[in-house]
Amino acid sequence: MIKKILKIIGIVIVSIAIVAVLFIEFWPSLGGSVTDEDQKEYKARNSLYKKGIFHGNPEIQLMTGQKSEYKN
Repeated sequence: MIKKILKIIGIVIVSIAIVAVLFIEFWPSLGGSVTDEDQKEYKARNSLYKKGIFHGNPEIQLMTGQKSEYKN
């Protein structure tokens, strides 16, 4: 009886591991292959990405009213 339960638990754990590995392998944001079309679409949607370079917001407003020391 215990061997049967352990076998079922083992199968469930292996199945979950396989699904997790496949998900991580093929999902683009987690390491899957990203197509050129995906990259172009991302660049078009992101206003901070210009000419292949990311331009962050250099002026960060703190709640304390002080200026940020962050430099872009």
